[in-house]
Amino acid sequence: MIAERIVPLKKFHNFRNLGRYKTRDGRKVKWGLFYRSEDLSKLKDDDLKYFKTLGIKYILDYRSKEEKERFQDFKLNDIKNINISAMTNLDVYKIMPINNKDFKELMKLFKNPKDTAIL
Repeated sequence: MIAERIVPLKKFHNFRNLGRYKTRDGRKVKWGLFYRSEDLSKLKDDDLKYFKTLGIKYILDYRSKEEKERFQDFKLNDIKNINISAMTNLDVYKIMPINNKDFKELMKLFKNPKDTAIL
């Protein structure tokens, strides 16, 4: 069976598996370990059931403060949300990795993902 990069969801589009992309040193990202998506609050019914089978334990939320106010958060009991606002010209120095505790936690997670899928 050939795995598809675009995850087969019925009502939820632009959800992709980032596995098998080559890294700078020639290795490949593990399949089923990292995903990207659009607004997760749209996940409903069968799509939500399928989503739960992917083993995702962390959601990295890059939305700005304004986006978070406009669109509801996606929460499931067994998934931890990590919020790291997207950079803007006004707050670029406040969220630099050296001053951002969430970014430090993210780097620890990437260093030792424990075969846990990340979105």
